[in-house]
Amino acid sequence: MAYALPSIVTTTGGSPELVKDGESGFIIPSKDVNALAAKIKFFVENPNATKEMGIKAQQFMHQEFSLAKTVEKHLHFFASLINN
Repeated sequence: MAYALPSIVTTTGGSPELVKDGESGFIIPSKDVNALAAKIKFFVENPNATKEMGIKAQQFMHQEFSLAKTVEKHLHFFASLINN
């Protein structure tokens, strides 16, 4: 995503929280090889849409996981520990 590439992730783990389905990549059911094949085929057959999705993925990564944003989240977390 940081390299402007859309992702195909499964419904397991934390990956679905990173991808906006159909916007910055695809979320598919775990162990669904047909869904995986269909999404790979979509990327191959739709290079312009794939590029647009990749750009949206990169923008999301920069907005949510930039150095400044990460530091801000950590400081907020530590402040909440101190204040409790």
